[in-house]
Amino acid sequence: MELDFTDLALLIGTNPLPNYIASKYFIEENKHLKKIWLVCSEENLNINQNSTGKYALNLKELLSKEEAPPDYINDTQKIEFPEIIYIEDIGSKKMIEKQLEKIVKDSNNRKLHLFFTGGSKAMSAYSYSYLKEKFKNKFSASYLSARDFKIMFDDEDNITKNIADKIKINFNDLIKLHGFEKRDTKKQNDISIEFEKFIDKIIEKFRIIIKNEKLDEFYSNSGGYNRNIFKPDDDDNDKIMEKIFSSITKEDSNILKAATSDKCLEEEENKIKTDDDKLKFNKKVNIFKKILSYNPNETFMEVIGSFPEDYKIYRYNNSNRPNFQTKIGYEKYKKAVDFLDGLWLEQYVGKIIKKYFENDFDEILFNQKPYRNSDDPSNNFELDVVLIKGCQLIGISCTTAECKDLCKKKGFEIILRTRQIGGTETKAILITGADEKIVEKLKTELVLETGTVKTNITVIGKNGWEESKLKEKIKEFILN
Repeated sequence: MELDFTDLALLIGTNPLPNYIASKYFIEENKHLKKIWLVCSEENLNINQNSTGKYALNLKELLSKEEAPPDYINDTQKIEFPEIIYIEDIGSKKMIEKQLEKIVKDSNNRKLHLFFTGGSKAMSAYSYSYLKEKFKNKFSASYLSARDFKIMFDDEDNITKNIADKIKINFNDLIKLHGFEKRDTKKQNDISIEFEKFIDKIIEKFRIIIKNEKLDEFYSNSGGYNRNIFKPDDDDNDKIMEKIFSSITKEDSNILKAATSDKCLEEEENKIKTDDDKLKFNKKVNIFKKILSYNPNETFMEVIGSFPEDYKIYRYNNSNRPNFQTKIGYEKYKKAVDFLDGLWLEQYVGKIIKKYFENDFDEILFNQKPYRNSDDPSNNFELDVVLIKGCQLIGISCTTAECKDLCKKKGFEIILRTRQIGGTETKAILITGADEKIVEKLKTELVLETGTVKTNITVIGKNGWEESKLKEKIKEFILN
């Protein structure tokens, strides 16, 4: 297929990735391309219209910094980006045509190609109709099929092959394209350097537990890891736990005394003047008492035993009974519990990805935290695992939760976030602690309620955590 148009017009919406893909493809395949026109919406509060100018600028910056292939351009040829065209009302035929007249006046008998994936339906329709009328037989157009990553031309004889692997973009550029920055995860790591040295040993312990079908014992109410005890769900949980651990590390800790003896509890209560303060004190005592009196089972202790010494929340005493370590301090306790609560699953999945799929992707990243400079907390989020293949992003979210509602919330988030930085072309994997009945319902509901193509989302339950099963499930989904 011979491409010979000199001008490319891009309609810029809130997802600039298709425009990037098309631009890269046309730059590499069309030696005649001289100009790229960026057409976007202007902010118009009267009609509740946001500007997509920032995406146009991001796209221009990214395309401008990249070098063209060495066999494409001679020394005098360079892509020009004329002034960005802003449409005051993207639903108005008159306003769209008025602004597109700038392209017509500049044409000088050149050939124009319109790529209309990014625009609204009205913007695409009016732009296509107007530009086709003005350029006549020197006009062509196309869009990107999200289903199979093919550029579909208005001349149906011209359809590209799948270009998902041909056009590449790294994660940093992908998030910048969508207005995000990459947070320095080294400074905000959830796992300390000391703890990180033991990761392989701990994950191997979990791998054996899963293989030997002892996972239910690890999460058992009879001595297994219990989130309600070790990480109580409370709005002020961190503050309360900090106060508890600040107290119990002291020799004369009133909380420690009260948790070990009803008589001491009564004595400490008598020292407190107000009922409100008594309630607060009792809340701390009750939280800590459950931790102190807990009797971890053997499987739970096997995992804790693989932790660094300073992070072992329980140790066996001389009578071979687990004892809670009151001197551990809240910071180390929190890191240990966060790992038990679910970080281990992220690490476990990450190791399987690196072990079996390292050569299948251009980038494999973990715990990525894109953010926008905004006061809105919804603009800050985390992706457990990120896979980049060509220009396609696959996001993986991990949760040990069994409850459908909690899993569904995680599912909504991974779908929303991957779309937010990778467009509708992205795929998402949700790995949960749910059983198979819930998994099937969950996938069906996520597809229906988010409008996701069912081939772009998969849900894996705890029955699929075993290494060989997880490898096959991931392989079946991401490599098809």
